[in-house]
Amino acid sequence: MKCTVCPLAGPAGPIHLPRLTRGDSRSSPWTTGRYQLGVPDQNTDIDETLAALSDLVTAGKVRSFGASKVPASQIVEAQWTADRRGHARFRTEQPPYSLLTRAIEYDVLPTCLRHGMGVLAYSPLAGGWLSGKYRKGHQVSGPSSAFRAQRTGAYDAASPANAAKLDAADALGALADEAGLTLIQMAIAFVTRHPAVTSAIIGPRTAEHLESYLAADGIEISADVLDRIDQIVPPGATINVADNMWNFATPALTAAYRRRRNSLPAGTGHLCAAQPGRRHDLHDARRTKPVGTRIGAGLPRGRQRR
Repeated sequence: MKCTVCPLAGPAGPIHLPRLTRGDSRSSPWTTGRYQLGVPDQNTDIDETLAALSDLVTAGKVRSFGASKVPASQIVEAQWTADRRGHARFRTEQPPYSLLTRAIEYDVLPTCLRHGMGVLAYSPLAGGWLSGKYRKGHQVSGPSSAFRAQRTGAYDAASPANAAKLDAADALGALADEAGLTLIQMAIAFVTRHPAVTSAIIGPRTAEHLESYLAADGIEISADVLDRIDQIVPPGATINVADNMWNFATPALTAAYRRRRNSLPAGTGHLCAAQPGRRHDLHDARRTKPVGTRIGAGLPRGRQRR
């Protein structure tokens, strides 16, 4: 079984770059094995982000780095930029992935596999929905984690999205019972069985929780059970789209971006080619003259690039 234990019940605290850049020796005690970012800043050019991270690698402060919740198109852009500009590249991607959250199967997982990136899937139990606790006919008081208890909307039984998740979780629990597995065993084995997934990040708070995760070690899910899973939650589908976490990394889905305006919203500067009269610049490896096309919509005919 491929699992990474996260000892925190809530989100991990930040690793501060000033702390990482102390000292000059490659044997510095501040060296970090892998620096895992959250979502790359949408207001910062990916070239600048990769340059800063590459400096940390060169200085021996980190050995490699990765990011989280990055759309497939931006993964490709980052790989292309690293190659053209001579930077170190993202080595890992950390997306949400579970039996209830399968959107990354459509393009993120194939993209990571194609570019040789490790995938550290987080929330394999879908925030507790696949713990076996959420079943129809069972009285559920809500999440026992103090951090999750603050996210009241995520577990509101009156929410249509949560009602759909309960239906799916109950059907998956019944399937696990039929297969002679716990729902946790089936959920963890499902995530780690995907050929693109390197490991699943788990966050047990108690020894009992850890034992329930470890019980998934060595579990193989039959093709028949996998087919039944696909009938409950189709490949590439997510029961509640909010669980894809696209609100963190995909500004193109915001209403302000999707509706034609005189200007794009903040945080979408990397998509400036969609604006009339703006140049979409692609720089070569030496960052000399920009090459590209000028968007001519709305310009007088004589000024449009032919």
